[in-house]
Amino acid sequence: MAAAAEEGAAARAEASERAAAPLAPPPMGFDRAPLSSGADGGVAREALLAQAERAARESLAYTQPSLGGGEEEKLSRELAHKQALVDRLLDDVERRSVAVARCNEELTNLRGSNNHLHRELAALRAHLAERDSAVAQLAADTTNTDNIDSNELRRRHRLLGAAYRTDRRKMEQMLEQQQTMGAALAAHEQLHQAHVELKEAHRQQAVQMQRLQDEVRRAEEARRVAEERSGRYRAATKKQEAIIVRFEALLGQAAKKLESKKLEGVKLEEAKRQLEPEMEALKSKLQQMEAELQSERGKPRVEPQHEAHDEAPSAEAEEQVRLLVRTEKSERRAAALEEEMMEMSRLHAREVASLKLKIAEKDAQLMGGFGSNANLELGELPTAPAAVPAAERALPPRHPSGGSRRNSPRLNPLPANSSQPAAKQDARAVAQSPTSAREPEDSPQLQQFATQPSSEDIVPPPSTNEPTGSPPAQSSAASPPVVSLPSQ
Repeated sequence: MAAAAEEGAAARAEASERAAAPLAPPPMGFDRAPLSSGADGGVAREALLAQAERAARESLAYTQPSLGGGEEEKLSRELAHKQALVDRLLDDVERRSVAVARCNEELTNLRGSNNHLHRELAALRAHLAERDSAVAQLAADTTNTDNIDSNELRRRHRLLGAAYRTDRRKMEQMLEQQQTMGAALAAHEQLHQAHVELKEAHRQQAVQMQRLQDEVRRAEEARRVAEERSGRYRAATKKQEAIIVRFEALLGQAAKKLESKKLEGVKLEEAKRQLEPEMEALKSKLQQMEAELQSERGKPRVEPQHEAHDEAPSAEAEEQVRLLVRTEKSERRAAALEEEMMEMSRLHAREVASLKLKIAEKDAQLMGGFGSNANLELGELPTAPAAVPAAERALPPRHPSGGSRRNSPRLNPLPANSSQPAAKQDARAVAQSPTSAREPEDSPQLQQFATQPSSEDIVPPPSTNEPTGSPPAQSSAASPPVVSLPSQ
């Protein structure tokens, strides 16, 4: 051990000597500055830089008068090169000064440890020499027991007893130290076990903390999702409120229009009832004229002698034609009025059914059923079943005749078995008759209905294949024109 320490100390001393060896001589004109670490090294570097600058200026001032342009440039390049070399040397000096300071510190420590080891070595050598001398003395004493007197034996006995007691005390002390070290070792084992348990507890705590952090993160995510869902619910609620307000307004408008349609239907019914007596009178008059015509057909026909005798039959035929035309016009207008009333009743039924369907949908939406727009937007409930299109719903029964107008036969005002000249005269009389002068004889109601379009000119009602969700205002806008009735 001592030999190894001595070898290590020698190696460190050699390294320190190599580190402390003098550096290469500085360039021309430089003074050797003392090397040191820290602030002294910085001062030395500044001194070296000042000396280098001063030497450069002196050399430049010395050579300036005798130098040309090329030599001056060459000298400046040489000075720059030397300045770079000086900087590099100064950096090397600074690094070596730091290394020398570190080696000096290590050398001081090694010298202290070397002195301590030398002292221990000297003490061990002295103890070994004493032991060797004591062993030699004991060996000599054991062999020369004949020349030892009793006093020397007693003294040796006392020395042996003292040595025995000393050794006994040392043994007891060592036993106590052993017990103490055993107790300390047991305590260390316990502490090590407790440390292991504490590490395990810390690991479990870290796992628990990670799990709690995950739960907190999931809770935050769930809260954020709940806030987003509540925001969507609030937005859906606001939309539903706006839809409810709009539907209430539409329902109010539809109710007003329905009331107006009902009033128009009542007026049409009243007009029909008022026209029925006149129609009956016209029918009776028509039957009377037909009876007269049949009676005239039964009489033998007399050929006219003069034109004066033809004026009365022509006037009578003209009156018959005019009455027949008025009768047919009345029938057409009555059929058109009846068809219009039936169409109005069908439109009213469609509007009532559509309004009832919308009210049912709104009730389902308010109750949170399948028709809720919020549920459809959030995708939490299945979509509502498709509504039955308007084209597939049953319509009110049509007229028993099966057509949109009456299939009343057109009456021929002229007899079929009349001769050709008489038919020509009757046609000429009808064409030349002043029917416009006789028109005021009609009732004012028939005059007003005469200005209305016939059943062929009435615009057909709009298609019923409209979506049920369209507002009633659109359907009412496309309804056929309503015949205005005269005030009674």
